[in-house]
Amino acid sequence: MGHSRRRAIRTMSNICVSGIKRFPNTRFVINALTTKQEHISDINNKYDQLSAIVRVVDKQGVYKEKPFPGTKTMDIKSVAKCLKEDIGQTVKRIGDARDVFGSTVVVVVAKDESGVPVSLTQTRNAKSMLNGVVKQKRNTVEPKFLNPLDHVRAAGSAAWGEGELDQLEEEVAGVLNAYRPTGRGQEEVDMALQRIRTMLEGKSWGDSIQLVLFGSRGYGICNDSSDIDMMITSKHTNKERNKAEVKRALKEVSSGLRSMRGFYNIVNISSTRVPIVKFKYCRPKSGLEFEGDISCSNAMALHKTSLVKQYIDMDGRVRSVLVVLKKWAKLREISDSNTMNSYGLMMMALAFLISRRVVPPLQLLATTQAGDRCWTGLSAMHESASRIQAAYWKPGSVVMPREPFSCLETGAKLPVCEIGGSNAYFCQIDTTAEWQSPNKSTASQLLFEFFHFYGFSFDPLTHAVSPRLGSPSVSRKYLTKLEAPDCQKYLKDPKQWGQKLRLLAIEDPFETSLNCGRNAPAEWVEGLLWEMRRAASILAPGYHQQVGGKGRRLERLLLPPATSIYGDYAAWASVYRLLVPQMMKATKSQLYDPASGLRPDAMLDLDALEKAQMGIVGQETVETSAGAGAQRRDFGNNSRPPPRNKQRRRNASKPSLPDATTTANWRRAEQHPAERVRPAV
Repeated sequence: MGHSRRRAIRTMSNICVSGIKRFPNTRFVINALTTKQEHISDINNKYDQLSAIVRVVDKQGVYKEKPFPGTKTMDIKSVAKCLKEDIGQTVKRIGDARDVFGSTVVVVVAKDESGVPVSLTQTRNAKSMLNGVVKQKRNTVEPKFLNPLDHVRAAGSAAWGEGELDQLEEEVAGVLNAYRPTGRGQEEVDMALQRIRTMLEGKSWGDSIQLVLFGSRGYGICNDSSDIDMMITSKHTNKERNKAEVKRALKEVSSGLRSMRGFYNIVNISSTRVPIVKFKYCRPKSGLEFEGDISCSNAMALHKTSLVKQYIDMDGRVRSVLVVLKKWAKLREISDSNTMNSYGLMMMALAFLISRRVVPPLQLLATTQAGDRCWTGLSAMHESASRIQAAYWKPGSVVMPREPFSCLETGAKLPVCEIGGSNAYFCQIDTTAEWQSPNKSTASQLLFEFFHFYGFSFDPLTHAVSPRLGSPSVSRKYLTKLEAPDCQKYLKDPKQWGQKLRLLAIEDPFETSLNCGRNAPAEWVEGLLWEMRRAASILAPGYHQQVGGKGRRLERLLLPPATSIYGDYAAWASVYRLLVPQMMKATKSQLYDPASGLRPDAMLDLDALEKAQMGIVGQETVETSAGAGAQRRDFGNNSRPPPRNKQRRRNASKPSLPDATTTANWRRAEQHPAERVRPAV
């Protein structure tokens, strides 16, 4: 076994790399391609040797009925002599041929006292048999790539079929109805809040203490499994004192939680940007378990929650898009606290919805009566670096320019809401009754357009996402304060990818220097964009005819990733369009040709594999490509699978067989265990 092959096997066993769970490191992909290339080279070398032997025996061999009828026999020394004279090769260890191709083609019929082969036999039609065996071996070893799905690009202008949108809207409505907290779950959350409030009443670090919810439970996109994010608000205003008070308060909170029944796994984290106390809460009687955290005097988080809630209240389609997006990111194992949480994905969605005029840019308006003047001014701002630069508010400015802080619709100056050196202003009025969107698309249409845009039109090298400016594709170079350095500077040096390459730039709506995608590895970003293309292909007009039944498009959209499909690292070479070519260039190797990777015979049949997964998996658990155990499908609000014994009886009553493609993948995983995703410890 070669050194590179051993290195590949050793590397593949360590799938849990910091910051990457779903999408493998580029070096894993290169190692997998190298291993497969070595296997193919080994097969080709054996094939050349055996082909030469077959030609010699077929030309000069003597026909004999024994020991095998219908064979030609030739002395091994004569074969070696002929090969050496004709093509300069010598026969060495021909017995190894049986280890590679079996005894179908070439059979050793005798050995001398030292065990060296002395004669060969060749079956009839040996050449065709040899070619068939080699083809089968190559098909087993050659990499199969994920479909880049470029053909879905044209679906952006396709027409919807009759009744297609109505069916898709029903599926979206079903997801929305299921993604709500149950009555029992809400009671448990309220009880936890009340118990913590009672504990806080005895504390003495500030007057008028209030415990409030924020995050997903604050703006209403949650279910029973959602975290409980709480905040303690007080009237401290001194910055230095506030920081000290926060640390002291959280220390007392963690001590108080440890003395309360039902709270456990309590951790005080004070070294982060926003200090928090993390905990778990469960009452034995209810059986429901919650994770949560408590922060102190984080007014910016409350304003962010209010902004998202304002957008949700303005148009019901916003909630529909955000709920499906959040559930999709969770079940597809995309959102992660170590890479980018659901908040970053929501900012991508809000920026897109504003650009489609579903909701107006609240941070640039004093009214929700946004007309042509607003949208014209917004488009002009996106094309002007000077206008965007002028829109940044500077703390302590007494006189502010009229243009950046004037309402795009009325021209009136906008107020400033300073929190921690940032302007947290946005239009806060009764928008529910006043706003009428000029965009009449359905929620399912907007979902498809969202995935289609980010999958095919968004360029991570040049574009940045800005919900503040209402654009999902503002030029990166215009946002000079954003923590998103030029990608081209670091893309050519793979050694700097982990520390400095930031392919995803998402401007926080208030803290304009904060990049919500700052922790996302480059592989995660390219994997995310491919997942967007996959989602667009499922929601595309006309796809309902290929699913295999009505009402199953979102079922496939939300399928958890299976190891049998995504476990082969080499398959990701077609997804990493930016990283793999740069890595091959840096290592001076040509392991993957993008043109050959687009051939139909070189791609995985994703449709067949995922349809088989829908038929086999149903509501059961499946092994995930993250290798971190089994990923549960959604079992309703409680997110709990049925009891194991009932599940087994249910499976036994509904037997199902895998198709040929799935069986081939299983055999392939058994033959190449080094490429199988292993669970993390």
